[in-house]
Amino acid sequence: MHATHASIGSPGSLTTLLGRARALVLAVAILLAGFAAVAPQIAQEAGASHTTVNVNSCFKYANGTAASGFNLQLYKWSGSSWVHYKSGKTGTNGCGTFYGVPGDAAYYFAASFQLKTYKATYNCTLIETWQKVTPYKWAPMYGTGYWGTYTVEFTKSGTC
Repeated sequence: MHATHASIGSPGSLTTLLGRARALVLAVAILLAGFAAVAPQIAQEAGASHTTVNVNSCFKYANGTAASGFNLQLYKWSGSSWVHYKSGKTGTNGCGTFYGVPGDAAYYFAASFQLKTYKATYNCTLIETWQKVTPYKWAPMYGTGYWGTYTVEFTKSGTC
């Protein structure tokens, strides 16, 4: 008489089970290796979005005098278009710095100053405008990004 005992299957099914276990371990190892390869990039991108930096640019007149008191706008690349990000004014040295700017995008500065003078004698308004738009640059990953010094351009509109 044959004794009845619990069986885990034939030797062939044991081999199949071990093969499946090896395949599962291999698949997990491949997934972990893939994650390890992209994890630094994911961490860098996640960190970049939280990194804030300072961006700075200076403006002067053609004669070298600082363009102080100019309206200053900072524009940020949103991924599909340029959007107004911050506003300020240039200081007495003609420079403007925006603090706490996310270090994950491109930016450019636009400086402008407009002087309106009413000439009662001629009953007209003379509008004088100085302006300059800087090239765009990527913000640094840390510290302060200096865009350079730019000469504002004079335009005169309205005649008296």
